[in-house]
Amino acid sequence: MSLTEIFCQDKGISALQRAYNAGRMPHAYIFAGPDGVGRFKTAEQWAKFLLCQDPVAKESDSGIFNDSCGKCQSCKAGMENMCLKRVGIGYEVDGGFAEYVKVPADMLIPIPEDISFEEASLMDICVAVHAVQDRSSLRKNDHVVIMGPGFLGLSILQLCKLRGAASVIIVGIEKDAKRLKLAKELGADEVVQIEKTDLMRVVQSWINTAEVDGVDVVFEVSGSENALASAIRVVRRGGSMTLIGSLPGLVKAPIVNAINRQVTMYGSRAYTRKNCEQAFEYLSDGKIKLQPMISGKFPLEKWKKAFELLQEGEAVKVILQP
Repeated sequence: MSLTEIFCQDKGISALQRAYNAGRMPHAYIFAGPDGVGRFKTAEQWAKFLLCQDPVAKESDSGIFNDSCGKCQSCKAGMENMCLKRVGIGYEVDGGFAEYVKVPADMLIPIPEDISFEEASLMDICVAVHAVQDRSSLRKNDHVVIMGPGFLGLSILQLCKLRGAASVIIVGIEKDAKRLKLAKELGADEVVQIEKTDLMRVVQSWINTAEVDGVDVVFEVSGSENALASAIRVVRRGGSMTLIGSLPGLVKAPIVNAINRQVTMYGSRAYTRKNCEQAFEYLSDGKIKLQPMISGKFPLEKWKKAFELLQEGEAVKVILQP
């Protein structure tokens, strides 16, 4: 279980990092939390970090961050998520679970006044924006399957509906029952528990034509080898797949099927500053809903209970309040 599954406000939790990330972090004594939201105490205290972000350098202003060099070819092309010198915040340097985090001023993005700290802490929405808008072939009236009903899957669901998908089927496993129920409430046309239902049969019922052999677009969000195999089976000839979930280093999957059917595969990693600004726009306009995905708020001393809920599939996102 990774600490990146839980976001908390303002402060970090070193005890949780040691308990849950032993052996999983590249640097054993780095505070976890790859995305962060925080508040600056005074402009004077932080002036050397905030000179190029005047709107942020005010008392009680807040921002999010994502570190990159700004100079390499990827950064100049607006793909700072592909930066050659990108620093893994929460992996290589202290992240959002530390009490204080030092980052370059130009990596800070002001949070609009109409977006709460709780919503801003759920920065995975930016990952979903990047996947749907920059790393998929999604077009209006496409049929879509999403493998995985976690926070990213539910965010992608909303974005697909926003962009005019004809149908969106979201797939989970037995322990995802509550998440699948929420998916239906957030606009999924069909939810599938993969152990009990023939996914291809459901897909065919929505496509409703013998002239197409699968959905147009699949988003693999679960990080499951079995889900990847199912995704390849249900995407149509000439369709596309976007891979977001953290799969194990080596996987067994019917890749030859994807080759023979000329399926386009997109990898999708993190997000760009532009994606973050787009996400804020969606939230401000009410086009994307994050509050329904906050399954609970717990005081810091109840951290263990919060983690257990996530592990058991009983929660989507949990907020710890120090």
